[in-house]
Amino acid sequence: MIKITQSKIAGLSPKWAPFPGFSFLFDNPSATFQAHEGIETLACDLSSDKDLEFYRRAEAGFRKLDPDRLLNDFGVCALPPASYHVTAFDVANVADRPRISPAALPELDFTLARLPSTEAFTQDILKNAQGSEVGQGEWNLAFRYEDLCHWGMGISIGLAPLDDAEFTRFVEARANLSRTYRARYGIGASEKFSPHVSLAYFMNSEGAEMARRQMAEWDAVVRAAVGDQTIVFQSASLYGFTDMETFFRLAP
Repeated sequence: MIKITQSKIAGLSPKWAPFPGFSFLFDNPSATFQAHEGIETLACDLSSDKDLEFYRRAEAGFRKLDPDRLLNDFGVCALPPASYHVTAFDVANVADRPRISPAALPELDFTLARLPSTEAFTQDILKNAQGSEVGQGEWNLAFRYEDLCHWGMGISIGLAPLDDAEFTRFVEARANLSRTYRARYGIGASEKFSPHVSLAYFMNSEGAEMARRQMAEWDAVVRAAVGDQTIVFQSASLYGFTDMETFFRLAP
């Protein structure tokens, strides 16, 4: 796709476009944050944090695929490991503006315009989510590697739950929140839940289509790296984001 013939250039680096919004993310079992003015930004340290072993193995497996080659040949833009996470529920983002109920649009615009700041978290559209069982519940959700997924314009690791009963309990809480949001605001995440760790996005549909034929081979590499490692989440918090590599929450 992109042929580099200059010997002084080894590869390219993606620049992430602004895409503001809010989501519930599962709180990583242990993660480093960078605090600033009441906000703490997710900054996972995979090199030294043993509780993030699942992410470390996932990143190591993806690195074996040679991210520079993936970018050059397929337009695959790898996400920085410092921002690895699992989304629990998509609350609202800039792409929801055409669909949200007209009465709620000013609230959404207010929050998006003030990211990243503590003020962005003050509107009812977010407080209603924060008070839900998804955000207030205590969970014990353990996951293992299921497969490497080609999701339209992205590549992610699909996660399989180890405890079906606990997973069902969370899915029901999530579905209740989705129904509430659809009724009140006209938007809401799908009631179907497919937990995953996003590893990369494609820069265009042509590269995404070319990569389909490679997925089985890539899956084998990443699967071998992750092995039987699991990851466990016990809570979810509301996070804001300004792009696909910058996620933050209110500091405790």
